[in-house]
Amino acid sequence: MSHRPAASAAAGDEGRAVAAPARQWWTVAVAVLAQTLVLLDNTVLNVAMETLADPVHGLGASAADLAWANASYSLVFAAGSFAGGALADRYGPRRTLVAGLVLLAGASLLAAFSDGATELIVTRGFMGAGGALITPATLAIVTRGTAPADRTRAIAVWASAGGAAVALGPVVGGALLTRFWWGSVFLVNLPVVAVCLAGTALLVPELRYGERRVLDPLGLALSVLGLGLVVYGVIRGGRPSGWTSPATLLPVALGLVLLAAFVVAQSRRAVPGFDVRLFTEARFAGGSVTLLLLFFGLAGQLFYCAFYLQGVHGLSALAAGAVMSAAAGGIVLGNQVSPRCPGC
Repeated sequence: MSHRPAASAAAGDEGRAVAAPARQWWTVAVAVLAQTLVLLDNTVLNVAMETLADPVHGLGASAADLAWANASYSLVFAAGSFAGGALADRYGPRRTLVAGLVLLAGASLLAAFSDGATELIVTRGFMGAGGALITPATLAIVTRGTAPADRTRAIAVWASAGGAAVALGPVVGGALLTRFWWGSVFLVNLPVVAVCLAGTALLVPELRYGERRVLDPLGLALSVLGLGLVVYGVIRGGRPSGWTSPATLLPVALGLVLLAAFVVAQSRRAVPGFDVRLFTEARFAGGSVTLLLLFFGLAGQLFYCAFYLQGVHGLSALAAGAVMSAAAGGIVLGNQVSPRCPGC
């Protein structure tokens, strides 16, 4: 993800169109709702795994199919986030948000009516691409659309969308599966997207820099391919072939080489799309690594917890979702307390 919106917000207000104090929180609300939808799509599928594996009521998907249906979203999202940030800087976060919402809605519609596991995996990947456009756009809207005095609080509210998604995703998915077929967990995105599009049109101002950012095709290609290969290798490492197989090691090694080339290329640019020197700051680097590990653990926990609760303990999809939503409390609480932490 491009960090230029946040960096520019801290540096000054050039190109900023901050909304009035009352309206800016409506703008934040639209961004938070869109971000919640992105993260909800990463958790709502977990409780549907048992159903999708059923050859009668689902798609008869294998364990590998289910893993990739879940992972394809995260893979494309992670690989495309930097590109999404660059596009938001270039064309404005408002336009990028609209494009991401439309892409997510279209992919969700196709996913709901998938005829097989392969089609579901592909459409989930397109949903991840929509999320990769939405997340950096919403972060830019929150950081650049609020007054400096309110920015820390606004970012904390935006970050709490993760907790809301963890709480809502399994519960919403479980509730839908008790009444409707599995495709309903994707169709629920459509009314939320409609609300976000209406809110964007009415409440989100145009936010641009004084000068339009020049796109960096080489940087975008290196970041997308590098991140994609590393994430792909990590996913392959969890398969029976293990972490020492060539199918795991080669993508990871190649991905790391491409990311190293990305770092070198960005460090030589006068105006880098991503300032890699930020990682020389202990607080930024430590926070980024900690956040990576936390979400890595949370994603694994939610994926396997669904099978454990439904398969081993025989809970319904709704009951399993309610149990899994307990993790949301800590996320929301931490995001609200962290801005008040003296040294943070």
